[in-house]
Amino acid sequence: MDLEHVRNRLKTFSMGVAEIGVRRSTGWFVMYSPNFDMPHAFSPYAVRGINPFEFRFDVSSLWKTGGGNVVEVNHSQPKAPADLVVDLGVSETLSRKLMPPPRKPAPTGPIPTFAPHGPAKPGFTWRQTDGGAIEVKLGERTWPIRSQFSTRQPGWAAVGDAGDFVVQRTIEAHDDRLHVTDRITNKTNDDLPVMVRHIAELGEGVKQVYIGGKEARTPKYRGEEPSHPAAIGLYDNAGLGLVNEDDVMRATGQMWREGTAIGVGNRRLVVRKGTTVAIEFSIYPLEVGDHFAFLNRVRHNWGVNFTLPGSFTFIAPRPPLTTYSDEQFVAYFDNKSAAIACGGVGKHRGISAHGTGYFHANKQAEIDLIARIKKLRPGTKTQVYFHSFISVSEDDAKRFTSDILRRPDGSHGDYSSPKHPIFVPREGSVFAKVQDELIAARWNDYAIDGIYWDELAYSAHRFDYSDLHWDGYTADIDSKTHRIRRKISSVALAAQSWHKNAVEGIMKRGLLIGNGAPHTRTFTQLHFPRFIETGSISNLTRGQLYTPIALGDHLTERNATDAYQNMLKALNFGGVYYWYYYRVEPHDEPTLTEHMFPITYIEMGPGFVIGKERIVTNRSGLFGWNDDSDFEAYVYDEKGKLTDKVTVAEKVIDGKTYAELRIAEGYGAAIVRK
Repeated sequence: MDLEHVRNRLKTFSMGVAEIGVRRSTGWFVMYSPNFDMPHAFSPYAVRGINPFEFRFDVSSLWKTGGGNVVEVNHSQPKAPADLVVDLGVSETLSRKLMPPPRKPAPTGPIPTFAPHGPAKPGFTWRQTDGGAIEVKLGERTWPIRSQFSTRQPGWAAVGDAGDFVVQRTIEAHDDRLHVTDRITNKTNDDLPVMVRHIAELGEGVKQVYIGGKEARTPKYRGEEPSHPAAIGLYDNAGLGLVNEDDVMRATGQMWREGTAIGVGNRRLVVRKGTTVAIEFSIYPLEVGDHFAFLNRVRHNWGVNFTLPGSFTFIAPRPPLTTYSDEQFVAYFDNKSAAIACGGVGKHRGISAHGTGYFHANKQAEIDLIARIKKLRPGTKTQVYFHSFISVSEDDAKRFTSDILRRPDGSHGDYSSPKHPIFVPREGSVFAKVQDELIAARWNDYAIDGIYWDELAYSAHRFDYSDLHWDGYTADIDSKTHRIRRKISSVALAAQSWHKNAVEGIMKRGLLIGNGAPHTRTFTQLHFPRFIETGSISNLTRGQLYTPIALGDHLTERNATDAYQNMLKALNFGGVYYWYYYRVEPHDEPTLTEHMFPITYIEMGPGFVIGKERIVTNRSGLFGWNDDSDFEAYVYDEKGKLTDKVTVAEKVIDGKTYAELRIAEGYGAAIVRK
């Protein structure tokens, strides 16, 4: 059975703040639950519009009228932690089929204008009050932002001398924000736990709150999202955003909503004896109630609007690629407009050759596939796979004992099963040295132009509970006693020094692409594409403050039209798209990715990206660059095929040129600057 047989579901549904795909590669998405009671409205598992525990299928096309029908239900995970309990029934009639709303036709009346806004100058004022609190005023609104630092009494202190430590605050005022630096100096002979929280009271009239990039629709919501370390409150015509800035506050910080208050902070911070730690956050007053205005200002200030190459696709020495004639082989890449093709590194013990398994793998099939690409399509950039945390050889746990990532109970952390054990490559460690050798081996073994680095910030476990190492900043702190329970390590912080050196080495030699957005400022300042896996398209919020590239969904995409629909969904988050699953064959002609790259972001919005070279959009509007640039426009229909049935007119307003784009819902377009 497939999606076409489902009666009571659409392709996706909302669960909490995430958009979840109904169909998975191995079956169907079902929630774990102690019963079939609906999650309450304020739960992070709240589901709207459907019963999340019920599937209804139309099996009339499969049913044998003479009998002998068997319905078999299996758990997709053989060693799942809980039983699957199913109540199965058969009906002679069909229930109503849930259908998506009809697509809206192209508009005929006035349409909005989309062009870069330029530097932001909200015109706010501010002052510092007693205890280091900050009061920000914009128009008729005033926001108090207070900061608190935990003490061991237990209690909370303001900016200033707290006895065991002192907090010295520096505030830098910019046109669009305040940048706050707190230097916490430990005056004791102990390593001090100092939990931090910066709280802004929003008052009345709040319309939307975003925590870690996702809309928090419940009065209480707490999140940890190092790649999007922000809390934002929006009104009809104003807003306020808080964002963690430095390495430690991003990697181990938190964001939250408590009623009409929002906050950012850190509940894991330790200041070592005799040291000073500088932590930073920024305050963004907004003169508009626009979430994307905040995103674009942070992106500009973080310097992440660099050029993104593409299009990209994964490859594998398996069908369909191995069954193609030379002509079909070239057409596969041409119709995906693939400027970059990335292959794997063979198998070891029947699984992907992660880590030292690479040295034992037979890589010839991948070598031959890349050679074929070089021969038949010589302009294509090629890459191979690398992962710095997982290692799959039999003796790795003994060889790298001190580098094992430990769970809280002391067991060896892994990625879904013991077949994929995880280690932490700290600079100077034996494991890190072997990773250097594994990177060098890839350059030697393959005729490649670069490397794809999977799960660059961490894999499966953000924290390492090993007693052999400490990152110097992180602990499990008791929220009641304010005492350190145990010191732990942020994987992103612990591995950062080695990671940075390795990344810079690859970038000097060729093209680097990563999986997952940066978890620290240090890595945000290293400019190379990093995509986001979008098994849930809402995951793309993790890339909005770096490179918002959606990797196509291998769980649900079965054909080029599925892929195209995900391209349009990515644009809702201000994102562009890389092809994922190698089995997804393109149309017999290129689609939207043909004119999507290269792109250097200027600004993004809900449904569009404005780049220096082009504008890509899924909606109607007047699009331009605030100048008299000429353009060529390419419109794609609901299946992702180029159409000439839509005329894009040139419109000049006050000496500025705009593309007048009127498209139906489900269409996409690229406006290429001449």
